Amino acid sequence: MEKWKICVVVGAMWGLISLITLSGGTWRNPLIIYTFGLPTTLAFPIADIWNSHIILFLLAIIIGALIGSGIGCLINRYKK
Repeated sequence: MEKWKICVVVGAMWGLISLITLSGGTWRNPLIIYTFGLPTTLAFPIADIWNSHIILFLLAIIIGALIGSGIGCLINRYKK
């Protein structure tokens, strides 16, 4: 499997973990917000428009997967 596909799966898991981390009330620490909670932090303004937790849940996973795929593509390109 190529690196970017692995990074997509890791990024999606990161988005899911960010939801769990921020729902536990630890989101007040800025270090946690910008490391573990980054996908959820980015998804909050978008999901607030529709005011839906399902949209927030899906967006956090999608944003995490997009970040992971970008990192995987960069690894594939510059590793050679």
